[in-house]
Amino acid sequence: MAVCAGTLSLEPEERVDLLATLARDADPLIVERAANALLSQPETAFRAALARPDAATQLLHFCAEHMADKPGIADAVAAHANCPPE
Repeated sequence: MAVCAGTLSLEPEERVDLLATLARDADPLIVERAANALLSQPETAFRAALARPDAATQLLHFCAEHMADKPGIADAVAAHANCPPE
């Protein structure tokens, strides 16, 4: 939950990657907190996270579902090697 609260010392792209993973957790409380925290993250953090070859599949899903209208996000998701075929 420290990731959701922003109390861990993480680079912004690491934080959005972890938050996106937590936003797909089985625990509804964790999902809610992570999703709310993702809403306050800067777009630059998402673009930086998507540029990483090890970006979580959950991040790709989140960006495709919630940020596809942001400049460069949809293209980065589609071009990523981990992008699922859906």
